[in-house]
Amino acid sequence: MKGNFILVQGSGPISEAIALAERSGFTHAGILTEKGTIIEAMPQGIQENPLEYERYAIFEFINATDEQCAGIIEYARSCIGEKYGYAQDIGFAINGLLEEMGFARIPGLLAEKRHIVCSAFVDLAARSQGIIVRQDRQPGDVTPAGLSFSPEVRFVYGHNLWEL
Repeated sequence: MKGNFILVQGSGPISEAIALAERSGFTHAGILTEKGTIIEAMPQGIQENPLEYERYAIFEFINATDEQCAGIIEYARSCIGEKYGYAQDIGFAINGLLEEMGFARIPGLLAEKRHIVCSAFVDLAARSQGIIVRQDRQPGDVTPAGLSFSPEVRFVYGHNLWEL
């Protein structure tokens, strides 16, 4: 399942806040590698880690070639060490409120160059190979739940999930 992505159902205060704001159990995202590890944007920055989450779903890019999947992983690995985008998390929350009130999103709200959140990282890795997960969003302007609501992806496997 190399080059596909994982969405995590986290627990804890930050995950609960994300789940509430997004109305989804998915609170984290990352890229799966050929070694079965996950490349993910964490508070400590982008890193490659063992897949040790308790609750997660694996999605695949429906029309991705093997070359594109390898390119997604290559792109993801090239980002290891980049900083996390705390301000972008706040921007996603503000945009969620704007949408709830019937207003348009502000693309890239509070995004900083070279500082990225997990779902934006997955989106940008896919875009690096010409895969546009969300046609209705600007590059990197997608939440974990938003990654799953795309005709370009499909659910492959769930591990110990709560209701979706």
